[in-house]
Formats: sequence, structure tokens, C-alpha cells
Amino acid sequence: MTAKRESSIKRGILAALNKLPGVFAYKGHGGPYQHAGIPDISVIKAGTAIYLEVKRPGEEMTPLQSAMARKLSKAGAIVAVVTSVEEAVAIVEGQNGKTRR
Repeated sequence: MTAKRESSIKRGILAALNKLPGVFAYKGHGGPYQHAGIPDISVIKAGTAIYLEVKRPGEEMTPLQSAMARKLSKAGAIVAVVTSVEEAVAIVEGQNGKTRR
């Protein structure tokens, strides 16, 4: 069985998160006006900024992504790496120990 593509995982996460009450989630599309290393999915829930970096199982953030995650976390955002819809939903609902602030 072939592992899911990262883009497929992102689509599933966005669909699931935007069904949750009080949640707005979107994927930035990069480019010259976006900071390099910004996580894949941005989420707002009850005034809280949550950033999710989507990876296939076994993959890790690049050094640039890790540096940006630290900056966002230091500014008070929740930042996490997720590999599935279930992980993303658990983090946004506040049920996963991977969440770091």
C-alpha cells in the first residue's frame, strides 16, 4: 500500500477542521509575500492561533520550518507537526500531548 501524499493529507485535515464549530482553517499558498517556513495550515479557534505543519509519517520539519515554529510558539501560538486528520483534530480540540506552546 502506498503512503498518502502530503497534499491529500492536507485536504483531509482542512475539510475536517472546517467542520468543527468555531474553527476557521486555511492553507497559505506561499510566494514572495509569505515568510519562508510558515506551517502548512493556519487555524483560528476561540481567538487562539494554531499552526499545523503537515508531514508524511516519518518525515521531519526542515531547519527553517523548526526555526519558524519556535518563533510562532514564542509569540504565543500553538504549533504542531501532524501526519493525519485524527492528529490535527485532536490538537485543535486540545486533546494531544504533541501540542506545544
